[in-house]
Amino acid sequence: MSQLRKIGALIGLSIILASCGATPVAQVPTDVPRTTETTITLPSPTRPAASSPAVSPADPPTNIPTLVPTLASSPTAIPSVASTAVATPLPATATPIRTTATTPPSAGSPAAGTTVLRLAAGSAAGQVGVTNTDGPTTFRIAADGSIRIMDTINKRLLFFNGTSGKLEQTINLSFLQRPTDFVVTGKGDLYVLDGGGWTIDHLAINGKELHNIPLSPATKGLFSTIALTADGRIFGLAQNKSYLLITPGGPLPPEEQMHAVQDGLFTVRSNASFALVKESVRQVLQIGTGQQPKFVIGKSQEQVQFLDINQGMEPYVVANVNGLDEVRRYSLGGDLMGTLQIDQRGCRPTLRPIYIDRPGAVFTMCVSTNGLSIQRYVMHGAQGTPLPLTNVLLTNVPWSPGSLQAAPG
Repeated sequence: MSQLRKIGALIGLSIILASCGATPVAQVPTDVPRTTETTITLPSPTRPAASSPAVSPADPPTNIPTLVPTLASSPTAIPSVASTAVATPLPATATPIRTTATTPPSAGSPAAGTTVLRLAAGSAAGQVGVTNTDGPTTFRIAADGSIRIMDTINKRLLFFNGTSGKLEQTINLSFLQRPTDFVVTGKGDLYVLDGGGWTIDHLAINGKELHNIPLSPATKGLFSTIALTADGRIFGLAQNKSYLLITPGGPLPPEEQMHAVQDGLFTVRSNASFALVKESVRQVLQIGTGQQPKFVIGKSQEQVQFLDINQGMEPYVVANVNGLDEVRRYSLGGDLMGTLQIDQRGCRPTLRPIYIDRPGAVFTMCVSTNGLSIQRYVMHGAQGTPLPLTNVLLTNVPWSPGSLQAAPG
């Protein structure tokens, strides 16, 4: 009887649940693992690769060693990675530091640059000779981004990859008395100024000596650097004067060099001269002769020097402002586009401490007892925005050469 009562109670309970609309739920077995939460990691956003510019006559020929281009070849501003450049010791063959300061400095304060190459003092491969009073004299940034340094004490020319910092080539100059400056032609030939022997040595790209060109004794001490023009002339550069030494047809006889002097300085990216002229209370930059424009670049009492032009034909000058080097960039219309103040008071005086590369980035070479460092700077305009670089050669400007085939720098 008790069993019948239990059965009846269960039947009654089922009828009550059915009337409420409830559905019995099966119990989940305890041995079934729970589903774990999955985190989806999205890929970091990447910028589209810049399209390669068309090869123009300005590009260096293929018989010049091809190196990986540096960031200077990019026409756009470098994205900000850090507010100040990191300056940690690097080995002799160094990987460049790529932290870049793009934040404009406050008014009157020097800018912070990016260390792209650091070399220790010494005579081993990838080092530079430094004494208490002497060291590397000049440097250049080539169109392919390579960094080329005159290691005067060790009597050699060093070519570094502008991206990796790797030493790509060493050219022995031990047969010269004191190599101080150099130019590289579009064919890859080298012309080295020997400040001790007072000659210009013509070398092949592999370092083989081709010619030794004597210079006039009357010009000794009047210049310490040389410049190659776009049409293949080579000048000795003095203070706002230039001495013609080599023409496309060959060297000028020594007796004619003293009298082949022109006002202004020359650059690898033009055939025109760039002369500083004082007019009353101002200084102007006179480009070429005739009706070509003048650029007002400062007051008459300022110490101003012409630096170079970029391949957009925009001129750069440097002035001494309260002990700082102030680089100024001008538009084709003569307007001041931006300035950059650099503090090099802790660096040794050199023959070429500042270099403007072809797109228009500013580089410096700082020599100390510890060695050498190359810094790259970003110029800013009045609104604090980075000034654009130029990756296209302008050919419709009066002082444009039309082609930079003869000059890879």
